[in-house]
Amino acid sequence: MCGIIGVYSKDNNNLINNCITLLKGVQNRGQDSCGITFYNDRQLDIRKTIGTVDNLIKILPSAIYTSVMGHVRYITSGGENSLNHTQPLKSSHDTHCFSVVFNGNLNTIDKWYPDITLDTFGIIKYLSTVRDNMSFQDNIISFINNIPGVYCISILYEGEIYLVRDRFGIRPLFISCDNNAYHFSSESSVFNNKIEVQCGQVIKLGKKGIEYIYNFQKVQESKCLFEFVYFMNDRSSFGKISTDDFRNDCGKQLSINDNGVNNENNKYSKNNTIVVGCPNSGICSALAYSKHSDLEYVQVIKKNKKAPRTFILNNNNTRIAALQKKFSYSEDIIKDKVIIIVDDSIVRGNTFKILLEQLRSFKPSGIHIRIASPPVLSQCFYGIDIPTKEELIYNTFDSEYKLNKYYNTTSFKYLKVDFFNKKLNNTICTSCFTGEYNEELNW
Repeated sequence: MCGIIGVYSKDNNNLINNCITLLKGVQNRGQDSCGITFYNDRQLDIRKTIGTVDNLIKILPSAIYTSVMGHVRYITSGGENSLNHTQPLKSSHDTHCFSVVFNGNLNTIDKWYPDITLDTFGIIKYLSTVRDNMSFQDNIISFINNIPGVYCISILYEGEIYLVRDRFGIRPLFISCDNNAYHFSSESSVFNNKIEVQCGQVIKLGKKGIEYIYNFQKVQESKCLFEFVYFMNDRSSFGKISTDDFRNDCGKQLSINDNGVNNENNKYSKNNTIVVGCPNSGICSALAYSKHSDLEYVQVIKKNKKAPRTFILNNNNTRIAALQKKFSYSEDIIKDKVIIIVDDSIVRGNTFKILLEQLRSFKPSGIHIRIASPPVLSQCFYGIDIPTKEELIYNTFDSEYKLNKYYNTTSFKYLKVDFFNKKLNNTICTSCFTGEYNEELNW
């Protein structure tokens, strides 16, 4: 998924601090490495580091710059966590000297450049190519017309910033204007007033303010469902849909589907039952479930403050080790209670396996699992780290019944894909939930 941010200022303000604030606002999208690129007096400079934004602060310059872009990296399958692959990346071409930050996947770029090891290198190679009677800006328009893919790209060239969003709009991108400074970010939550960059748009932030350079004619909007379910900050929006409202509606629908859970399969005493959200991305849906089921909400599972988002850690051993230390529990409340746990999704199943083992040691009388998304059953080729079907828990236990037996829970239920298609007017990408892919992207 990654996160990209940047600022262009007409007034030569010190943009480094602005950039760091924005980078911290998208840290939820990547924790492997990060960097910034900045421009002043016809010079491009780049600083980057392995790890989080706090590590980057230690190596920043004190000078004032007119244009700054930044990136937080989330490595997908096969990725290398090295400074060589850490963005921003810079062109060394004499004619077109520029830097790039990029969020997405370009699985077809190797058809143009079979020797590249990273799709961002392919972007730089394409934009560095001098074509007859074409300006650098023309090259950018040519890219969006010729290279299908999933991307939000920002390009710093001669002190001005170009923003490019793919024709499908799978990843979010926003811009904002404040005191003669123009900002952009993968998360809308970092802005008070924002404009969403539309599918297939090329926008320039520069001396003339916000310039709309190009609009791809045949857009096919397909917002990533997993952005709403998990990745986006709960204060963000996407396609004018609030993430918080979306997750609230998911919790409400889980409650409606359960009919208060008081059905023939799941009888329990209302006075002895509590609802809890799996922290932190399950909490919003859990609160809504509690409200609409008229059941007490108690956060008996707490995430340790220093624990990372385990889904975006870059291998399974690292995830499991982190999960062992991820949660703490309110033992005195859990004992003899029926607990309904609401989580945003279940992918590999690591979190639930460890969480339930720890939870059972405090002797609850029953555990119901409610998942505020459909089963994840297929790979993602659009930027989420799901490289194989075999690692997905649903492909080993391919029904709610089997999962309930595997986890030894009282009941186990998902939401259905149809609910999301109806809610978002079929303008969403559900490939990892259905195994059906966009043929135009040539997977």
